[in-house]
Amino acid sequence: MADLYVSTSGSDSGNGTKDSPFRTIAKASQAAGNGTTVHVAPGTYQGGFSTSANGVTYVSDTKYGAKIVAPSGGADMAWSNSGSNVTIDGFEVSGSSFRIGLYTTGSNSVIENSKVHDIGNNLSGTGGAGIYADSYRGGTNMTIQNNEVYNVGPSGTNSSLVHAIYHSSTGTIANNLVYDNAGVGIHLWHDAHNLTIVNNTAFNNYMGAWIGADEHYTYSGAADNIKFANNIVYDNRAYGVAEGGTTGTHNTYTNNLVYDNSTDFRLQNGLKATGTIAADPKFVKYVADGGGDYHLAAGSPAINAGTSANAPTTDMSGASREGAVDIGAYEYKSSTSGGNSPTTPTTPTTPTTPTSPTAGSSTITVNASGNAAGGVNAHFNLLVDGKKVGEGVAGTTAKDYTFKTDLAAGQAHKVQVQYDNDGTVNGQDRNLYVNKITINGHAVNPTDSIVSYDKGALDGQDVVKGQSGMWWNGTLAVSADKSFFPAGGTAPTAGNSTITVNASGNAAGGVNAHFNLLVDGKKVGEGVAGTTAKDYTFKTDLAAGQAHKVQVQYDNDGTVNGQDRNLTVNKVTINGHASNATDANVSYDKGALDGQDVVKGQSGMWWNGTLVVSADKSWFPASATTAGTATAQSLGDQTDVWTHVAVQNVEHPAIAAVDTQVTSAESYDHGMDAAHLLALHHDTHLSSAA
Repeated sequence: MADLYVSTSGSDSGNGTKDSPFRTIAKASQAAGNGTTVHVAPGTYQGGFSTSANGVTYVSDTKYGAKIVAPSGGADMAWSNSGSNVTIDGFEVSGSSFRIGLYTTGSNSVIENSKVHDIGNNLSGTGGAGIYADSYRGGTNMTIQNNEVYNVGPSGTNSSLVHAIYHSSTGTIANNLVYDNAGVGIHLWHDAHNLTIVNNTAFNNYMGAWIGADEHYTYSGAADNIKFANNIVYDNRAYGVAEGGTTGTHNTYTNNLVYDNSTDFRLQNGLKATGTIAADPKFVKYVADGGGDYHLAAGSPAINAGTSANAPTTDMSGASREGAVDIGAYEYKSSTSGGNSPTTPTTPTTPTTPTSPTAGSSTITVNASGNAAGGVNAHFNLLVDGKKVGEGVAGTTAKDYTFKTDLAAGQAHKVQVQYDNDGTVNGQDRNLYVNKITINGHAVNPTDSIVSYDKGALDGQDVVKGQSGMWWNGTLAVSADKSFFPAGGTAPTAGNSTITVNASGNAAGGVNAHFNLLVDGKKVGEGVAGTTAKDYTFKTDLAAGQAHKVQVQYDNDGTVNGQDRNLTVNKVTINGHASNATDANVSYDKGALDGQDVVKGQSGMWWNGTLVVSADKSWFPASATTAGTATAQSLGDQTDVWTHVAVQNVEHPAIAAVDTQVTSAESYDHGMDAAHLLALHHDTHLSSAA
């Protein structure tokens, strides 16, 4: 079956080809057959749809690039899948009105490599989950792996109703990172049995993991034959791991790190955990509510402490688990083995072209990351029409590498990223990944139709369609037409500071979202944001050695004929210092920029407000960033997309005591029985395809 394509620029009246993509995932599902891969381009898609085709793989062509958000009227679920043998891969889901993010009932279904966050914030007496594998229609063998799930449920509460990962059948839960959730990180109920729960990391939840079964659908037995191994369960407000409801005698709890929970274990039937480590896991950087680095630091007691039985062969990031298995979602790699603590990427060589733009000058930005081997990171050359204009060295964190060069205006050019040091050292595979190439403001994904990949030598031989993974010392080539190179260029005016705003927006009445860039209240530029996230780069002269306020001001919020115009700011990069919209140094001033009604930073720019980055004086050195440096911006790590719905910290009265304080497991059990925990209303809650 041929591949199908979905894009925000497509139409459901199209035929789903790369040149005529569909607009919605639901439409692609209707056209898909067994064996079809549905490619979803980066962009924002409205949730509240269902898919039912069997044997389909839905993949976000850029990890987290396809974002599913709540429609203006809200929706019960972001995505409900009933198809069997289905894989959902690489999506980002957010929206406080969603009760459930990614939901599947199909046998042999897989939800992987996705990010689900900031949902279920407005529940009142009904349950929810970030990712839910459900046996309601008899589905079995469902896998939830390599996902990040956080901020599910009303903020600041302890809830027995809404959880990060929920599983009620057989299957696997592996390599997931779940944190800062109102309920349980990993929750089993209903028909849960014969499940392997391995190499997950759960912290700062109400509970780390709940193992139990009851209120059955198609299976009437206990939650038995549960293998719970190699998991980090840390700093949860109540139990680390608790059994409840009906459980069996064959459950095993082996080689877990369980520490600093209110109570680490509560098991039934006389079961005992074995091989448990009770010690601080020693993450690289622990931040309880997100934004930290949850890889293992050198000296972590979780290193080499796991069991190989049932352990996945790779970790959450795709790195191989070698030798003795580590505990947790990430396998430790030392700084000499090319893992999660690489040598610092070197700055790309400054192109031998003027840094002050002239007529016809062009700006090219390559967003890339890589894996090291033998302590050496991936290296690439940037070519235009076969001529080298710069080079860069890529580490494990995706970054922007920006170059300037003079190119003939009004002419088409080939922009080429050439990988030249592929290799394997002691079993370590050096790789380069190119996530995006932006040419004078035109963002191009490696899988776009104008991109090809020339394996080996740049000779026009062995050319295939574009791809992100740069194997075989090949060259990614963008065929940029003359519109990418207008007369006069798109380069900003000269200045000692460079500020880049990564943003996207939704139009209303045919008018896109508009923003002004201010510094210390003074306008230095403006931009108009479309549905595809892009970098908007400005240069301005700012006093060196002084702190400054960098402000992104949204000034045309509105609704036209039911269309809601929105601006989403993903990141602001100032002289190479990247700030996410939710970082601690960022605030949001609703309405007028007057210091009134100021809240913590957020990506969704409602209320014609202003996002304010408090930039330290160290960000404005006497010699600021100039063209050709690597700016610390990761397009694959874009921040929260908030909805207009206000957060309501309201729970079902029957569990009020549970939701306001950490209580006994008996109270928790009662809360589940009284409220039926997830109150799914299966026959009525699925919305039509959208």
